Amino acid sequence: MEFVLFDVDENLRETTQHGSEEFPVAIYLQELLRNREGCVILHWHNEVQFIIVKRGTVEYRVDQQCYLLHPGQALFINSKCLHMARPSGGENAAYICIDVHPRFLGGYGGRVSRNYVTPLLASKTLSAIILDGEEDWQKQSMALLNHIVEIYEVQPFAWELTLQQMFLALWELLLLSHQQALEDTDAATIAEQERLEAVLAFIHTHFAERVTLEDIASAASISPGECCRFFKRMLRVSPMSYLNQFRIVQSTSLLSGTALSVAEIAHQVGFSSSSYFTARFKQMMNCRPLEYRSRFGLKQKQ
Repeated sequence: MEFVLFDVDENLRETTQHGSEEFPVAIYLQELLRNREGCVILHWHNEVQFIIVKRGTVEYRVDQQCYLLHPGQALFINSKCLHMARPSGGENAAYICIDVHPRFLGGYGGRVSRNYVTPLLASKTLSAIILDGEEDWQKQSMALLNHIVEIYEVQPFAWELTLQQMFLALWELLLLSHQQALEDTDAATIAEQERLEAVLAFIHTHFAERVTLEDIASAASISPGECCRFFKRMLRVSPMSYLNQFRIVQSTSLLSGTALSVAEIAHQVGFSSSSYFTARFKQMMNCRPLEYRSRFGLKQKQ
């Protein structure tokens, strides 16, 4: 199984191409310590993703919900959900990624997409689903995922059709096992997703400036109080926490690729205090900024 390098753009969107326009499916190996940061940093993508842990223990965070996954366990990550992964312990944890664009499941629109794909993609409560084999539908899902990997590697005659059939069967299991949660998803939820994309675009554009809660709320045309509730509802994190997480991700390339001081980097990514930047960085990355630089980039200037 091939290892694929991981990277994100300035909006935290993963830049790795998953499959092609004609066949938007990709299956590959992710070894966490082979990444520049020693982990998979906070990011998102349009594809839905399934991961199967093969080695070590993986700490996976999806929209602030943390999952500790062991070999043999799997996780579904919904489209456009912020997530990150890091090894728990010293072992170079590894997992298989299975990325599928929603159009592979429901085409470019129509009844199947509207009734059976979009509701799950728009669900506020189904950003991630753990698959550990405790229930029958999970055992069936795990069997399908493992078979999908086998077919993808061997690629026998008509393997694309076989994969599409299995992905649809897997999607049906997810729908049937979470039917009540999906019935609670309506047009208002889809509108909220569009609002979220707009307000995140504001943060991604202005993160280096002095940004207040009022600024973020104004970008969404809502009050500061509703803005906090909105972020908690959609991302399970406060607006300012998301802003700081985004700033920290932007700081990693400056730490690894420049000789700027911690204070200079803190200022460039929007923190008013280097000590506050260091505290938030350690909370998110499990190390201090200069420790990160010594591991993944330039050495501290004397």
